[in-house]
Amino acid sequence: MAAPSITTLQEIFEVEKLSAEQEKAIDSLLAKKDVFLSLRTGGGKSLCYMAFPIFYEYSNSLDVQPQVLIISPLLSIMKEQTDLLASKGFTATFIGKDKSEDASILDGKYQFVFSSPEAILQNDKWRDMLSGSKSFRLFVVDEAHTLVHWGENTKHGQAFREWFSRTGEIRSLISCPALVITATASKEARKVIKKRLALNNCVDIIDSPDRENINGDCCELYQHPYFLFQSDDVSSDDNSCMSDSTDLESDDVLDIDDTYPELE
Repeated sequence: MAAPSITTLQEIFEVEKLSAEQEKAIDSLLAKKDVFLSLRTGGGKSLCYMAFPIFYEYSNSLDVQPQVLIISPLLSIMKEQTDLLASKGFTATFIGKDKSEDASILDGKYQFVFSSPEAILQNDKWRDMLSGSKSFRLFVVDEAHTLVHWGENTKHGQAFREWFSRTGEIRSLISCPALVITATASKEARKVIKKRLALNNCVDIIDSPDRENINGDCCELYQHPYFLFQSDDVSSDDNSCMSDSTDLESDDVLDIDDTYPELE
């Protein structure tokens, strides 16, 4: 990685250095390879696409401002991320935020453009923008597990947001590497996501979700009176035992053995 990029990264994002996973992800994207990045919450996944233009500008001779398209599931996330990027000196917005910004989005004036799948796929204006653009250098799918969890029909009914299963159509509109990020995708879910997005030869960067500071024990109990009582309450019509939420502090959890000694 170019040294000036690291210096700029430190100044803008106030980080001393990238993690090995972040560096591998950015290097792979700069080499025009697709990346599937699965890091635990707090692992710095978003920094990989936020920092991408910095490294791209140092690695390439530019004729246009490089843009990043981010598919995100929630408006609250889009607002949070665009506000953060704006505070760092970048130009960022999301489709649907303000119609007065549409012309600027179409003209490529924003470095980061966020959107839901629906907003793009249901509007020919945005489809045409992407298919005709030469400035998008990175396609990002944030919270990629939603492609499966929200986009697929289940035995309980129709998909929550079926457009998520069609996110691959957006990928087909622009020619650039894809960064797919999530913290909660099983091995089977990753296979489905890769198929949906045509990630045939992507670089996998998969971090273990294990938290060394969290431990737990379990044991099997059959037909214990306490659990039978709770089960009857949960299945009752009024769901009385679920009517009020109960917060347990960590000390309370540790004292469960004292509270229910008969469970041992």
